[in-house]
Amino acid sequence: MTRGTRKRLLWCVLLLACLLLAWRSAESIGDAYPSVSLRLGTPLTAAQAQEVNALLDGDAAQYSVTCWWEEDGSAETAYAACSALALRYSGALGDIQRFTFLDGGEPGALEGQAAMVAKALALALWGSTNVVGQEFLWNGETWMVSGVFRSEEALLCLPSETAAGATCLELTGDIEDDPVGAANDFMALAGLDDWSGTVYGPQMAALLRLLNWVPVAVCGIWCLLALKRRYPIGRLALRRGLFWGLVLLAAVLVPIGMGRLPGWLTPPRWSDFGFWYRLWVAAGERLEDWFRVVPLSKDVSAKETLLCWAVGWGGSLLCWSECRYLASGAERK
Repeated sequence: MTRGTRKRLLWCVLLLACLLLAWRSAESIGDAYPSVSLRLGTPLTAAQAQEVNALLDGDAAQYSVTCWWEEDGSAETAYAACSALALRYSGALGDIQRFTFLDGGEPGALEGQAAMVAKALALALWGSTNVVGQEFLWNGETWMVSGVFRSEEALLCLPSETAAGATCLELTGDIEDDPVGAANDFMALAGLDDWSGTVYGPQMAALLRLLNWVPVAVCGIWCLLALKRRYPIGRLALRRGLFWGLVLLAAVLVPIGMGRLPGWLTPPRWSDFGFWYRLWVAAGERLEDWFRVVPLSKDVSAKETLLCWAVGWGGSLLCWSECRYLASGAERK
């Protein structure tokens, strides 16, 4: 293997690594923000929590809301004690964040004071992750472990019977076509005025997934053109057959891709360039709002993930450019 071949192979490996980093980062953003997150300036009072529940319990309810907040404290067992961060929630935990369980799962309705702990916290308190059924103290209250989830931070998830005290509302339901309008409508219906910001996580993840196709498409088109130049097809019938085969493949894949796009990302007319400009401006505004809100624990890790995505996405284009340059130099020789 020549030095030039090894160099091209190295850049190809780096290209695949950058693409993998970009795709995994986009999926991690989606896992961190499964729902549109409404952030409040002050915690919900008991009266406000009842009003939100009454709004959701109606027959014509359009939305589903999970309320949660973060709480610092100390976790203790007979073996050890350490400070930790608790996620207190009322509703569906999966609307707040998607967890990967190493053992057990979410607490059931009949389990009483059951909670989930992170892998790092389980190791700090018991020295093992096989701790389902073990008891521990959290700020003086006794809890039982129902599951252990993957995380390198000292975290635990504690269900709450009431939404009073919540500072975050995760909004789900019929909001795909207009998430911004749905968030505004819900806050108006619930009578919540102290609004510190909104994190449109699912929309951000969808936009990152869409952008991830840019380097993939660029690399794929370049590879097809390079193969065509290197192995020209001489027979007219074969060229026509390949052309119509690609047309048929596009006719199948394009509707599938369009069907997976959320409503807000599908313009009424693809030739409406004003739509794409407005989408770019709106994405910038949403990103600015995200950095403006008071960061919670998952916001910090999500911003680190966004930086990893930017490195992977930009690095993939850089690696493709280097691969293209080396390949063109090899062809000239």
